[in-house]
Amino acid sequence: MRRISVRIPEQLYELIEELVESGEYKSKADVIREAIKELLREKVWMQEGGKHLGWDRRK
Repeated sequence: MRRISVRIPEQLYELIEELVESGEYKSKADVIREAIKELLREKVWMQEGGKHLGWDRRK
């Protein structure tokens, strides 16, 4: 797995922390990975009909 570094506004950081503290996610990295996957999944479906990356939109 590759690693990247990003800066985010304090408000987003706090929301991510809340998701982890609530137990919905194990780590901040998990929240961010899921958010990126969802963004890319939606972009692929909108642009290409979801035929790439083997993603099922329902998941």
